[in-house]
Amino acid sequence: MNARNLRFPQMTICGVEELDELDLGSFTHVISIWDPVWETRDGHEDRFRRKLAETARAHFVFFDDIPTPVENRFAPAYEQIQEILVFAKPIEPSSSVLIHCWAGISRSTAVAYGILCQMTGPGYEQSCLDHIRKIRPQAIPNSLIVTLAEVALGRGGIMYAAYEEMISRLLINCDDDEL
Repeated sequence: MNARNLRFPQMTICGVEELDELDLGSFTHVISIWDPVWETRDGHEDRFRRKLAETARAHFVFFDDIPTPVENRFAPAYEQIQEILVFAKPIEPSSSVLIHCWAGISRSTAVAYGILCQMTGPGYEQSCLDHIRKIRPQAIPNSLIVTLAEVALGRGGIMYAAYEEMISRLLINCDDDEL
């Protein structure tokens, strides 16, 4: 399969503030990433699930958007990323997938990258990142999640190398005012 023949699912990546603009009932798969403080808010997950189609599969996960473990913060854990990839295994090109986090820039785009790499297999990492940047131009995937997904998928450094290449291109192309 060459990069032109890749078939990705219909994927929406967004932040929390954009959720109200979406028809949440139209998604077959939802990955909902929240800060840990939301995990203990009564009824939060149930209220969100009621907005989804009855047949939609949803996975909720709670961790902070940090690239390295920090005291008093909850870094993404290998087990959480592995669970997300197991949840996403049945996603097909005909699926309609929503992945969101607080801003739709870092955690959600890194999770989307892991899922697309899982779907395509080795050798298409750059195509997966290009697709994510097409969907979500402001994407800057969380480096820890990329690393954890790479370990879970057994990619031996190729996912992270493509990620570093993307970040290098972004830095080269950005104005000094954007830094």
